[in-house]
Amino acid sequence: MKIALLSASFRGGGAERVQITLAAEFTRLGHEVHFVAFEDNGPLRDEVPEGVELTVLGVSRVVRGLRPLIHFLKETDPDVVIAAMVHVGTIALLARSLSRWKGKILVRADGSRRYHSRRMPGKKRSVLDILQRRLLPRADALIGVSTAIADEFRDDFGLDNCHVIHNPVAIRPEDADSDPAEHPFFDSGKPVFIAVGRLEKQKGFAFLIGAFSGIPQFLDSRLLIIGEGSERENLEAEILELGLEDYVDLPGFVSDPFAWLRRSSVYVLSSETEPFGLTLVEALSTGIPIVSTNTEGPTDIINDKRLGHLGYFGTHMRFGMAMRMAVESPEEHRELRIARAKDFAPDRIAQQYLQLIEDL
Repeated sequence: MKIALLSASFRGGGAERVQITLAAEFTRLGHEVHFVAFEDNGPLRDEVPEGVELTVLGVSRVVRGLRPLIHFLKETDPDVVIAAMVHVGTIALLARSLSRWKGKILVRADGSRRYHSRRMPGKKRSVLDILQRRLLPRADALIGVSTAIADEFRDDFGLDNCHVIHNPVAIRPEDADSDPAEHPFFDSGKPVFIAVGRLEKQKGFAFLIGAFSGIPQFLDSRLLIIGEGSERENLEAEILELGLEDYVDLPGFVSDPFAWLRRSSVYVLSSETEPFGLTLVEALSTGIPIVSTNTEGPTDIINDKRLGHLGYFGTHMRFGMAMRMAVESPEEHRELRIARAKDFAPDRIAQQYLQLIEDL
């Protein structure tokens, strides 16, 4: 089968990482795979697997890639296109309607439409809503990365082509860690809470710092927030304001989160919205205790209360209390957490995609 994987760019977000993982797995299974990026930027370009045909449309924005995408579809004639993110899928559907290409299109919804539309300018939101209402019903399938995301599109647009396929997560064995994680917090002998993600508002790190602020008076512990983003200055200011500069650190982006997770005591996901939660599965694979907000993806992943604690975003005291409790029994249900992570192995998820394509 000839499969084209569409991505907005090579940025290091979850949607792009999923496309890279699927490309590797489909290639391993013997399919002809094309990785198509609209924008030529981001750190993941070098991670496109060997044997995958790479096409860069060379535009500055996805909306400007309609004409080169039409050309790609005509010239390459893939059997199926899997588009990461709905706005990319919308352009793919428009390209199919304007060309003679007759292949299948699977649009993957990697984010919450409701969350992002509330934060979008009114005119842009109206235009996007009209386009999606007209084009998304023409998709051969709309894939939600969690049950809640699929339900959003089914309910808001009345779609009957919605399916749920969770994201694949490539787990790195402990002996394959590139470098040991080095940080003074790990040498302190104190419990270390760790969070991983882009430093953006939706990740809820300001809420996490607030929830953590009440912990040191009861439990001498530390907090690491791994990642980079536009909220760094605001988060650093909050750390100083709360007098937590000796307890909280923002080390920046790290290429190997597994090494950091394995040296930490508890993984914390504090997002206001989290469509899936790749790092949550990565944390499960290391066996460390989990505390997470009960957003879209985590409610699917933590489907057994023994796997971790789910709490409400914004409830600082209760969330902080759950973090403290998680430190007390690190080994309890460890093997169960590791086993749950294997449910999202790339070979299992790739087969779900292929079965869906066969059934369409």
